[in-house]
Amino acid sequence: MKKNIRIFIIVIIVALIAFLAWFAFSREWQGNDYLNYVNTKHQFSFQYPPDWHMSGNAESDIIQIYSIEQELADGGLPLGVRAEIIILENYEKMELDEWVNWINKKQEGESKVATHEKIKIDGISAIRESYLPTFDNEGPPISVYLAREDNIILINYLGGEPDYTENMKELERLLQSWSFQPRG
Repeated sequence: MKKNIRIFIIVIIVALIAFLAWFAFSREWQGNDYLNYVNTKHQFSFQYPPDWHMSGNAESDIIQIYSIEQELADGGLPLGVRAEIIILENYEKMELDEWVNWINKKQEGESKVATHEKIKIDGISAIRESYLPTFDNEGPPISVYLAREDNIILINYLGGEPDYTENMKELERLLQSWSFQPRG
C-alpha cells in the first residue's frame, strides 16, 4: 500500500514538473504582454507592443501606434517606426483591386510600388504593397489594404533604419493578431 502511494506521489510530482516546464517555455505564455486595441465603431482588434504609444480611441477612424515618442527628425522623418490604421469610406463601392489601382494612379509620382502581393488577414482578402523609399535611411514604406463592408482599411508601416527592420516583426504580429468581430 505504501509503495503504491509513493508511486502515485512521484507520478503527480513528475506530471506537475512537466506541466510547469511546458508552461514556462510555452510560446503562448512568453511575450504575451502585448496590448489589445479594440475598435468598437468598425468592429476589429489587434495587438501591439506594450512599450509603443497610441493615439486614437475605440471610435476612431485614424489610429497611430509608434515606437518612440519624440519630435520628428530633420526632413520630417519619424524617429523609430509607426503604424497608421486609417478607415476610409468606399463611396464608389469599388472592389479592393480596383480601389488599390485607383489610389496608386492617383499617387503616381509620389510613391512607386516595389512589391504587390495578395494576402489574407483574419480570412479576408487583402493587398500588401511596399514602395520605394523617399529618403536615404527610410525603410520601404508598406501599405496593407482591406475591404470590409463599405470601408477600405489602410494599414501603413513607416520608419527609418535601423528601427524599421528591427520592428518589422511588430508589423507582422499586428497583422497576424488582427481580428474582425461579427456585427451584432
